[in-house]
Formats: sequence, C-alpha cells, structure tokens
Amino acid sequence: MFLNFHSRRHRTRVGKLHPAAIVAITLAAAILLTLLIGNLLYDWLDDETYRKLTDGEDETEPASPIINVPSRKVNAYPFALGDDLGEVLGSPALSVAINTPDGKVAYTSAVTAYLGLPDTPDVPLIETMGELCSYIPHASGVFYAQAFSQTDPDLFYAAALADAALLREFANAGADELLLCGLPCEPAALDRVMLYLRAIKTNLPKIAVGVAVPLDAAEAEGSWEILSSMLTVCDFCALDLSREPIDSTDTAEGELSPSAVALLSEVSFYLDAYGMRILIAADQAALLTVLELQMYPNYQVLPPIKQDEI
Repeated sequence: MFLNFHSRRHRTRVGKLHPAAIVAITLAAAILLTLLIGNLLYDWLDDETYRKLTDGEDETEPASPIINVPSRKVNAYPFALGDDLGEVLGSPALSVAINTPDGKVAYTSAVTAYLGLPDTPDVPLIETMGELCSYIPHASGVFYAQAFSQTDPDLFYAAALADAALLREFANAGADELLLCGLPCEPAALDRVMLYLRAIKTNLPKIAVGVAVPLDAAEAEGSWEILSSMLTVCDFCALDLSREPIDSTDTAEGELSPSAVALLSEVSFYLDAYGMRILIAADQAALLTVLELQMYPNYQVLPPIKQDEI
C-alpha cells in the first residue's frame, strides 16, 4: 500500500508544469493572439482607419471647416462696370463681369496691378462698384476661373490663390455673391475642382459662391457625384444653358418659343433635384422671354464678351 501511494505521488509531481514554463506559454499565446488580431485588422479595415488605430491621430491641425452661405434666388441681368447705370436702374439684380474667359479683368484695381493681370485701365473697381451698389440691390460677380490652365500641381495651387485674391477684392468692393465659370465638370478633374473650391471658399467665408455647370456635364454619367461633391463646398450651382441652341424661327408673334419651352421642361429635373439656377447667354432672347413671362424665380444672364476683349 505504501508503494502504491508513493507511486501516485510521483505521477502527480511529474504532471505539474514549472511556473516559468506557464509564463512562457502565456507570453507565446499573447504574442500569437496579437499577431492574429493585427493581421485581421489589416484585412478588414481600410488603410486610413488602420493607420489611425496603429499609429494614432496626426498631430497636424484639421482643415478649416467650410462655412456654407445661403444663396438668393435672383433675376440677374448682364452689366459691365463702366457702362451707363441709367440703363439698368430698376433691375432686381445684376450679373457683373469680373473677367473674360481668357483672363482679362473688366476693371483695374490694386490686386490686378499687384498680380500684373491684364485689366481695363479706365474702369476703377472701387468707384464703379460703389456707384453700382448704391442703386442696385444685388450684384452677382461672374468669374472665369484661370487656375485650371496650369497642369503643374504647385502652379495650379498658386494660380488658385491668385484667383481667390481677385475674388476677395471684388467681394470686399460690394458684391453680394460670386458665380464661377469654366470649371472642368468631369469625374477625372473632380479632385482639382474640390481643391480649387476649398481655396476660394476658405478665403471668402461670408459670401455665397456658385459654380456654373454646363448641361452636357449635368447629363453625363456620374454627374450626381460631381454635383453632390461640389455642393458640399460651394453654396449653389447654376445650370449653364448658354450654349444650347434655341430656334427662334419657330415662334409666331406674341407666342413663346416652343424650343425654349421644351428645353426648360427637359432640364426641370436638375433644377428641382439640386436647386440649380438657370444660366443663359445675353443673345438667347427667346429663352429669356420664356423665363420672364413664366416668372421663373431664379435665373441669371451672362454678361456679353466684348469683341475687343477676346
């Protein structure tokens, strides 16, 4: 009996693990579990989230928030600074040229002189805008973006800031809103467009800034992404119909142009879905007549480009 008891005690002692071995096994299991969880996180999470979990948040300050400004519904008619204000007195709003598509500024100012921009020497910005704002309740500045002619990223950023400086000066001179034209509204250029709009809005936080979107761009595949993205930064979009043909020969005297009526009916989806303003050219008289007689609440006429400015 003594022998059997001794044999059981011997077997029990042999089955126990040394404390050091238990610690080693625990550490090994913890290391394996950590590696397994790390690999799973890398597979499951996107790169940005994984980086934040593993490396922590960046110490750099976040980008300044964009302040959206409510835009007004307007009936804005074309005007060039330096022209006779007597011809537009009584207009509810004016569509004021800031520059031409090739970059010539429609006035002269401290910023145009500093940046060395081609301008109009006999039209001083401060005096002419001061007079305009004394008689007209709402001025919408029409600006053709110049930065997108630059392909180098650094030059593009510098040109965007130059555009922003010019627009900031125009806003400080009394403008109520700004409409940006000539932006490339296609998916491939969306990143550059968003960078540009952020540069503009960051420098102009208190004034409504809109973007003109050509009809063919609005109708293109994936346009919803472009419009939705831009509207997270800019304050409104205008549907640019200025290049759409209008047949004025099909209109009997005293009647509305059928082609103009049809065009407005075709684009009603975009106007309603995105709250867009209608943008037309000064020579689209038949289309303007329809807008006026049907009392459209939100449209703007582009200032004509003078022949000596092309």
